[in-house]
Amino acid sequence: MVFRFPFYAQDSLEDQISIFLDDSEEGFSEKEAAYIEKKTRGIMERLEEIDALIDGNLEKYSEDLLPAPVNEETVAELDNPGNAVVSTDRNKKESHKRYWTLDRIGKAELAVLRLAIYELKFDEDIPQGVAINEAVEIAKEYGQEGSGAFVNGVLARLV
Repeated sequence: MVFRFPFYAQDSLEDQISIFLDDSEEGFSEKEAAYIEKKTRGIMERLEEIDALIDGNLEKYSEDLLPAPVNEETVAELDNPGNAVVSTDRNKKESHKRYWTLDRIGKAELAVLRLAIYELKFDEDIPQGVAINEAVEIAKEYGQEGSGAFVNGVLARLV
């Protein structure tokens, strides 16, 4: 259900919950339907806060993937055209930071991150390790190649 968020207007999500639960081939029990609805509504109510946490951790994740930051001595050398390596590293870092935004994450990965962050921050019934492990496994199953590592990397910066 969380996967549908980016594809529908916020005001139509109420209808989407009903459609999902009523038309599902899974045939959810009452208990399962209530659980899905509770999680979905919880994420919807906190979506702005959850997305802000994802966005903040995307930047941290991106920075951790890059070479060590340019130190103060080499910053002064950036104006020197002969120092292409430092300049390239800095450009790469700026380019990489711009790449990881909420709009550019795969929709499956975004849904997994939203659910996992909701569970980590707002659902005391789910242990942190379980939330992270389940998110990684779901990302591996439904996301792109490398999604499990990506989700794990973003969530690791949150706990």
